[in-house]
Amino acid sequence: MRYYELLVEYKTDITKGKYGQNIINKLGFDLVGTEEALKVRDNDWTLKCLDDMGVLDIDSVYGGLDDLEEGGIGKALYDGLGNIGEGLTPQDRNAVLDNILLMFEEIDPTTNKQYTQQIVKWFLKSANLASDFPNWEDARSTFKESLYYFQKLRERIPEEYRDIGKYKNPKEFMNTVQGLREKYGKKEDQMDKGQHEMIYTSDFVNVYWPIDEKAACYLGQGTQWCTSATRSENAFNGYNQRGPLVIFNFKKPVTLGDAFTLEPSDVTVDKIQMSLTVTGDNWKISQIADVRDGWVDFDELYVDENFHAMWNDLKFQSALGKVTDAWKINRESLK
Repeated sequence: MRYYELLVEYKTDITKGKYGQNIINKLGFDLVGTEEALKVRDNDWTLKCLDDMGVLDIDSVYGGLDDLEEGGIGKALYDGLGNIGEGLTPQDRNAVLDNILLMFEEIDPTTNKQYTQQIVKWFLKSANLASDFPNWEDARSTFKESLYYFQKLRERIPEEYRDIGKYKNPKEFMNTVQGLREKYGKKEDQMDKGQHEMIYTSDFVNVYWPIDEKAACYLGQGTQWCTSATRSENAFNGYNQRGPLVIFNFKKPVTLGDAFTLEPSDVTVDKIQMSLTVTGDNWKISQIADVRDGWVDFDELYVDENFHAMWNDLKFQSALGKVTDAWKINRESLK
């Protein structure tokens, strides 16, 4: 075994010993056989662990209380990993920890995994893993890419930004790194524009359809979208299997409506990416993200009078229809 492999293994062992039980608790494995176990349903990390460990029928694992009383999360959770009310055996506990730490190490782009322990700390500090920590898709793409550029820029940025432990959470870290890249990053080689089309334009907005991954990266420069990642795993193909992506560059900022009252708020966006899902002759919006990959609700956008007018413009609706038709033709040609 090479020295590098020994080094990673050694650090993994230390991290497991220091944070192991807290990780088990955070994932919900300490709740096996209890009603509280249902809280992990929307936790992407626990679900990923289950999937990697061979639990195939995850829906039944996270069923209702009837399932729970019959074993539910206790039995199906790991089909032999621990017993209801008794927690995990030492062997099962090691299996869970080995799996989750390998996932954290995969996110860390450094050869000696120097940021893995900080990733663990952020993970444990997250009040809600479903909302306060990147999901697996974003972790492998935009989160990993932020770590890559942080390492690359460390010697060039002001000293107060160099200690990764000073950042409260991944969101603060990623937003800061994005700003540091814009200010201190070296200009990279001209990006390949890929294949894309401007499908609609007005005094208010330019709307683009990125047809391939290169175009998604080019049009997504300066964002935290997982479909624009160039130094980590890019998720474009996954989204593009379901339907086209559509990118809006607003010439006038869109004022979002309040999430509850839908009255105009003080929050604005100047760029969004909309993911469409196509089924037969129909399409629907599956996700909308701002430049920092924050979730945007369509109703919040629709409050803005300019966005409202654009969306109801027959030319715009026709353009979206043509895009979904062209996307279907492209998909068929690739089969």
